[in-house]
Amino acid sequence: MPKRNHSKLLHWLKTSVWAFPVVLALIFIVLAAFKISGTSVGIYHKTLYGAQSEDPDLLYGRPKTIRSDEWLSGTQIIISQSKNGFPRFNKDLGSGRDVSLLAEAPSWDWPTIFKPQNWSFFALPLEQAFALKWWFLMYLLVVSCYFFVLRILTDEKWFAILFSLAIGLSPFLLWWYQTAGFLSLAYGLLAIILSLRIINNEPVRFLRNKKLSSLLQVMALTFVIICFGLIFYPPFQIPVAIGATFFILGYLLQKRSDGKITWRQLGKRAAALLTSVLIAAVIGLLFIGTHSAPLEAQTGSVYPGKRLTEGGNLKLLNVFDSFVMPLEQSTKRAGHFITNQSEASNFILLLPFLLLPAVFLMARQWRKNRRVDFIYLSLLIVSALLFIRVFTPYGDALFKLLLLHRVPNERMIIGFGFIGLIFMVYTLKKIQEAKISFRNLLPLASGYSLLCFGVLLAIGVYITRHYPLFVHNILIVAILAAGFAALIGLLLLNRRLLFALAFLGFTVFSSFWIMPLYRGLGELTDTKVLSRIRAISTPQDSWATIGEDAIYYENFALLADRKSLSGTQIYPDNAFWERFVGQQYEDVYNRQAHVFFSDSGNFQEPVRVGAARNALLVNFNCSQGLKDELDFVLSVHPLDETCAKLIETVRYPQAAFYLYQIVE
Repeated sequence: MPKRNHSKLLHWLKTSVWAFPVVLALIFIVLAAFKISGTSVGIYHKTLYGAQSEDPDLLYGRPKTIRSDEWLSGTQIIISQSKNGFPRFNKDLGSGRDVSLLAEAPSWDWPTIFKPQNWSFFALPLEQAFALKWWFLMYLLVVSCYFFVLRILTDEKWFAILFSLAIGLSPFLLWWYQTAGFLSLAYGLLAIILSLRIINNEPVRFLRNKKLSSLLQVMALTFVIICFGLIFYPPFQIPVAIGATFFILGYLLQKRSDGKITWRQLGKRAAALLTSVLIAAVIGLLFIGTHSAPLEAQTGSVYPGKRLTEGGNLKLLNVFDSFVMPLEQSTKRAGHFITNQSEASNFILLLPFLLLPAVFLMARQWRKNRRVDFIYLSLLIVSALLFIRVFTPYGDALFKLLLLHRVPNERMIIGFGFIGLIFMVYTLKKIQEAKISFRNLLPLASGYSLLCFGVLLAIGVYITRHYPLFVHNILIVAILAAGFAALIGLLLLNRRLLFALAFLGFTVFSSFWIMPLYRGLGELTDTKVLSRIRAISTPQDSWATIGEDAIYYENFALLADRKSLSGTQIYPDNAFWERFVGQQYEDVYNRQAHVFFSDSGNFQEPVRVGAARNALLVNFNCSQGLKDELDFVLSVHPLDETCAKLIETVRYPQAAFYLYQIVE
């Protein structure tokens, strides 16, 4: 490259706000080109070939069993969709299922226009498309967070880069790693950015026509809101939507309070925002009208049903456990903490510790110039509302208006994470505006961070006493508490770059071992047992996997492009199960569940609920109903039932599969 062009490139990388998004996109595109993602499907190599067998596709880390929503359900449905040509109605999923409600599943259906995470499947080979979708989720969140930071802290490019990377690598998001988590946050931030541009009447840079510019931004906001709505996971969407709405309302009030817009201008710009919301609502109603069957089946089920919840059920530890997130990465330790790793996961959540400094800064501003920062006030109010909801049983009438009765208390963590990231950035802005000298700020920030350390240490002592198998060494707890308290101190001292570096460092320390790096989709796309299933049956034949201990293989027939009555039942089909086992068991089979066929003899009923509410056990008892609906079964052990005729045995170093045909 000529020296002159080289200098221009370096200058662009240093100065352009677009350099970071472009470089990050190139990195993720390269990873996708080589089929590298963070999937945990490498679990199958271990179960088939043994723990000591080296998996050539595992590039870093270890697959995580607890992330079964990804490797056991979502990823396997994606593979099935690919084999079937991405239909809206997948005939191989149980008795057949409409997959359009699943944000993870690509399908040829008009709502896919608003699911950009799935566009790659229609243009690329499966494994590259899967990898590109994987990184797209993180990319959109990191980039939206980056531009949000630059809206609040202008010209803080390096802070924005480091901070947004830390948000994208949050333990909560990596443990869950699903569209609903990443994109709820990303679309929430994008909606805020676009709303602020509309409120400020900011033009699109390359357009001179102001009306066209405004129209394009309203259209962009409408698109973002529709994309957000079609994620279709209310427990994550509702808290984020509330947080974004409060921020935007606070911004509108602040603009009016500052005298920067008239009431008439405020009304016009608020109307533009409402127009986007109304258009998105119409599209949402159109979606509901054209996809009513799966929606009614899901909301009318025993589980999850309408999922109405009461407040006050969250443990304090679920919010204040951020500082022990590094220990959550140990499977040996994590099994002895609050609950499993995904459910116990958290953001690096400074929010609870920033509420008092926020009150101090607002009171100081009021004493100084009798002014209220309505943005900060709105953030304080929405934070208080969420904390009241999860820690007290009060305010049900208000929380029903906010739809928070549809959000399980433990899912509110994503709302704390969303408001928390906004709160951190805005607190830095307020500290800078307060113009407190470093000499005066140092004792205040140091004293408060020391107080926070004391609180964290007390929580740590509680953890060592009540969860000694998770951590019993008080020194480890003290070191982690000190590191977390140092983050608070650096933020309050307004040491932005140092805080961002430390925040990213603590985040990576808490999440570096969560997600593996894996090439391709391993045994799920090309393995001996799948080939034999295809060889001995036709696409019209139905299969089931036998054995309550065979959960890993519940969808193997599905992966072989065969109808699978076992495995993931994304919503109930009551008509099918009524024909199979009778209407009297509707309270059992009317649920979203993993379906297992059992020959254990531990129960006599044709179906029953398993140990978990999302497990449905079917008695493999050679009943006439079973013989009418089932053609073949796959088992991990020999069967004694008279209706099962052994066709073939497929052996691996660590597992054996017995393929049976169902006969009269």
